[in-house]
Amino acid sequence: SELYYCCTTPMSSAGSGNSTNAPGLAGVNNPHLIPGSPCIDTGNDAYVFTATDLDGDARTNGVTVDVGCDEFWADSCTGALNVAIATP
Repeated sequence: SELYYCCTTPMSSAGSGNSTNAPGLAGVNNPHLIPGSPCIDTGNDAYVFTATDLDGDARTNGVTVDVGCDEFWADSCTGALNVAIATP
């Protein structure tokens, strides 16, 4: 099958704009992109059919659309931060 502008493993044998890098999501059940995600500004505007992302934010913020359903906005990264240290 052909894949275009996806973060996937294994890599499709057909398509373009794909990456095997981890997408840099906020969590397993949280599709929001984190700072430094390889998906930021690496999509293709031709594949965007809505004006907004999953949060209702503008679909493009920067050079080009982000890969995935979320457009990264740096000022939207707010809220509590939980940190844990695992010891053997």
